[in-house]
Amino acid sequence: MLEAAAEYDSDAIVVGVEGRSPVGKALFGSGAKSVILESDRPVTVVSTDEAE
Repeated sequence: MLEAAAEYDSDAIVVGVEGRSPVGKALFGSGAKSVILESDRPVTVVSTDEAE
């Protein structure tokens, strides 16, 4: 994901997560966590659960 953002010179990254809350995913390990920690651009984490 980070390579694609760099290749396309993206201004920001949006990551969708499901199951746990976005904060829970970021704190307890996931692909979202690595993107948040390693990105050199803003990252927005959103829930993909329809119930929320």
